[in-house]
Amino acid sequence: MTRAPHARALVLAAALALGCAQRAPTPLVHLKASAVEAFARALEADADDATRLSRHFDWESMAERTAPPGLSPAERDGFLEGVRGSLGSDGSGLLPALAAGRFSFRGVVWRDGAPTARFRFLPPEGGFNFHDLVIARRADGPPRVVDLFVLTSSEYLTESMRRMSAFLLGRGSSLAARLLGGGGASAEEIEQVARFNALSNGDDPEAALAAHDALPPALRRQRAVRLLRVQVASRLEDTSRYLAILNETAVNMPNDPALSTMMLDAHFLAGDFAGCLRDLDAIRASYQDPYLDAFEGRIHVAAGEHARALEVAERVIAVEPGLIDGHDVALLAALGLGRAERARAALDVLERDHGVDPRVLATMAGYEAIGDLPAAAD
Repeated sequence: MTRAPHARALVLAAALALGCAQRAPTPLVHLKASAVEAFARALEADADDATRLSRHFDWESMAERTAPPGLSPAERDGFLEGVRGSLGSDGSGLLPALAAGRFSFRGVVWRDGAPTARFRFLPPEGGFNFHDLVIARRADGPPRVVDLFVLTSSEYLTESMRRMSAFLLGRGSSLAARLLGGGGASAEEIEQVARFNALSNGDDPEAALAAHDALPPALRRQRAVRLLRVQVASRLEDTSRYLAILNETAVNMPNDPALSTMMLDAHFLAGDFAGCLRDLDAIRASYQDPYLDAFEGRIHVAAGEHARALEVAERVIAVEPGLIDGHDVALLAALGLGRAERARAALDVLERDHGVDPRVLATMAGYEAIGDLPAAAD
C-alpha cells in the first residue's frame, strides 16, 4: 500500500425543502472523560455492523449542530430538512463505509475544551483516517455521537455539511449570501453536484471525475468538492493523473490544514521521501498512533532504508501486535535485508492471524523473494 486515501465523501448534496414549524435546538449535556471512554468501548464492539453502529449516533442532534445561527424559521427548517436527508435517519450517508473497514478506539483526547473519543479508521481499500467523536446526551436520553472531527478534512463533519448545504440552498438565498459572500446554486447545479456525489461513492472513479469536470467553476472551488475529487482520484489506476490532481489541489489550497494528508501521497508517489516524512511528522504532531509509525516504516522501505524500517516495525509490533501493518513492514524490511528467518516469522503471522495467502503475496512487487524463504515451522 502506498496511497493514504482521504476521507470518503459523507455529504455533498441535499434536497433542501421547506419544513414545518421551527423547533429550538435540543439542549445537550457533555460527558466526563471516563464516561466518554466507556461509551467509546461499547461503540467499538458494534463497529463492524452499520445497523448496530447507528444506535450510538444522535442524527437529529447532529443535524441541529449543522444549522448556523441567525436563520429565519423557514431557512432553518429547510436547512435541517436537507441535512437530515443527506445523513439518513439511520446514518446511511456515513456508517456503511465505517463498518466496512476497521474502526477502532484509540483513546480519549481533548478537543475544543471537551473530551472526545478518538477512533482510527482503516478503509478496506487501504489508507487511514482519524475521527474524534463528540459524545453528548439529551437531558432525558443516553449518550450518543453528535459530531466528529475528521483528520483528512481538518474540521468537524457538521462544519463541512453547513458550508455545502448553504451553497445548495439555491441562487438568491439570503443565507447562502451571508455565509458564502455570494449566491447559492441553481437547480441544475444542485442536480450536477448530486450526481458527482453519487458517482463518488460508486466503483467508477473515471465517471465520478467526469461528473466533477462538468461542474461549474464556482462548485469546483468549494472545499468539500476539492477534497472529494482527491479522494476519488486516489482510486485511479493512472498514478500520474492522481499525482497531477493532488498537486493541483495543493496549489489551490496552499494553507489548508488538510494539506499534509494530501501531500503525503504526492511526495510518496514522486519519490520525495524526505518530504513524505515531513508530512507524516506534521500529522503526528496531533495524532500519535502505531499505524502512522508503520507508515513511516513503509517510507523507509521505499527509500531502501531496510534496517531503519525494521527497527520501526519492531516498535510498532511491540505496541500493537494485532496491527497487520507492523508485520507487513517487518516482512518487507527483512526481505530487503536478506534476513530469511525474520521474514519467515513475519509471514507466518500474516498468514495465521490475518488470512494472508503467501502465494498471492509473492506475486506483488516487493514480495517476490517470499518463494525463497524456508518452509513454515510445524
